[in-house]
Amino acid sequence: MKSAIRDSDLVAFIEEISYYGKRGEVPEGEYFTPFEAKVRRPGKDITIITWGPKMLDLAIASAEELAKQNPPTDTEIVDLRILNPWDKKTVFASVKKTGRVIILHEDSKFMGFGAEISATIVEEFNTYYRLRTRVRRIAAENTPIPAHLALEDARLPNKDKVISAVRELLKEG
Repeated sequence: MKSAIRDSDLVAFIEEISYYGKRGEVPEGEYFTPFEAKVRRPGKDITIITWGPKMLDLAIASAEELAKQNPPTDTEIVDLRILNPWDKKTVFASVKKTGRVIILHEDSKFMGFGAEISATIVEEFNTYYRLRTRVRRIAAENTPIPAHLALEDARLPNKDKVISAVRELLKEG
């Protein structure tokens, strides 16, 4: 939030309400989050691009489970952190390295931001010809957001969907 407040540009800061009250590590002293993507988990088999704490936690949990399965999958996780302008350099470097990409987000698949990332990856000449499979998006179901928490969770991506998509892309190439 400090980075957003001190930036000279207009910044929209979006918080994950379901994470209110959760505790985590906080760096000592003054700390600013850079406006660039971060590779949260290096890997060589497939890239998962995501943002926001809920989807980042899901990506990490899925990657850890995939690493334990037979055969193990080495999953790279890229946390965008910023959506506009998003860090294409970090994303493209990861996609070029793994050749497979999943975009994981909790927005609806239809007109969600994952479509912008997917289109940009495919349109980029230097990235497109390094893809070994199609770009895959895992997103919320295209339904209105329900008021009940259990129904809301049912429409969101989950670990089974992520693991299934990874296995599918690995079979394709």
